[in-house]
Amino acid sequence: MPVNESFSWHIAGPGSIGLLFYYSLLSITRDSQQPPYMIHRSMTGQFETFTVETLDQITRECPIHWFEGQHKIQRLIITTKSHQVNECLDQLAPYLEDNCLVVLLHNGLGIQQDMEEKWPQYNFLFATTTEGAWKRSPTALVHAGKGETYVGSSDQTASLPPDWWTQSALPKIEVKWQPDILSQLHRKVAINAAINPLTILFECQNGDLITHTDRLELLKQLCQETEMVFKEARIPHQEITESVIQVAELTGKNFSSSYQDWKNDRQTELAHMNGYIQALAKKHGLKTPTHDTVMSKLSKKAHI
Repeated sequence: MPVNESFSWHIAGPGSIGLLFYYSLLSITRDSQQPPYMIHRSMTGQFETFTVETLDQITRECPIHWFEGQHKIQRLIITTKSHQVNECLDQLAPYLEDNCLVVLLHNGLGIQQDMEEKWPQYNFLFATTTEGAWKRSPTALVHAGKGETYVGSSDQTASLPPDWWTQSALPKIEVKWQPDILSQLHRKVAINAAINPLTILFECQNGDLITHTDRLELLKQLCQETEMVFKEARIPHQEITESVIQVAELTGKNFSSSYQDWKNDRQTELAHMNGYIQALAKKHGLKTPTHDTVMSKLSKKAHI
């Protein structure tokens, strides 16, 4: 019986998270005829193998299968930057089945809802992850920290995962079905919108934001504004300031993703973090002077 490759998982974006998910999916399909496929924006193969340094510091070599338009796609995970999602779907649209499952796994908010409206023929799921991963080189991945990945639907009545869920467990990554995924995404936006811009502004690691009085005060002001906006918008949330300080402490030696983007002269995702909170505030007639000031300063320093 011929294999239907469209039911393989396809991952758009060979960054650190994309390669980590590819590695996990490969480990459960290695003996089957349906391996995952990686997609580069050039639609061509970039390398034949890559290495993964696992959490137990064992280095493994993995073959990589590239999608180059050879079949239709039924399952897709997009791990690009938030500002690249729309372009990615535009490019892949000719290859996607009308009922294609599309998992959006990126930082920030706003683009998810835009994509659902633009592409009603696809079945979207939203995801967020705290897995730690980085790349020593384009072909050398380091799985640096164990985290959690949450997946859910914008349909708040979808309390149970789809039928295929139990067949798609990832052994290397802890993936949980989250009925209220939007609350989870808002929590991550609140944390990122406090930590990420300030690491660029002060050119520092996450932990440095809580060991300097002036930086900590600015961090708290951003959190207070976000909490005010979420409260007015009736978005369920936990106490934001405490959560942000805890994350900054736990990831003290890390450089935020936005800092790394700035350092490498790439566009950041702050427009879908702080920019999302600013837009939400404007919608509800609220002012966010700290967010406005920080974003104004960063607009002269980084590609936000």
